[in-house]
Amino acid sequence: MPNLCPVCYIELKKAPTSDFNRDIETFSCYKCGDYTLSLEIKEDIPDILQRNKNADIKISHALRMMQHSNKNAQLTKGMIGAILEKPLPRPKEQADLLIRWLAENSDSPVVKHSHSVQ
Repeated sequence: MPNLCPVCYIELKKAPTSDFNRDIETFSCYKCGDYTLSLEIKEDIPDILQRNKNADIKISHALRMMQHSNKNAQLTKGMIGAILEKPLPRPKEQADLLIRWLAENSDSPVVKHSHSVQ
């Protein structure tokens, strides 16, 4: 059986790793990115997703945004409540995020056009 992301339920890039000394599990998801959950939160995630509309989308989006500013995306119980209270990004913000993502993930360099004056 494949390992699924506890947030978005798609197949993980690789099997999760556990650190039982710190009670955390690290995930590498194609959609949510690389993130860490405490084992307590991992147990609560299914209930949180079921009780809150768009919780999977909001949490996945928040994880991706955390990774832009901090390579260590780790969810805490308090963070999940704050994430769920926020609305999803508006269309303009989504467009800006898409443009940023395209620039960061493009294989070709950005070509600057020069305007010649005649």
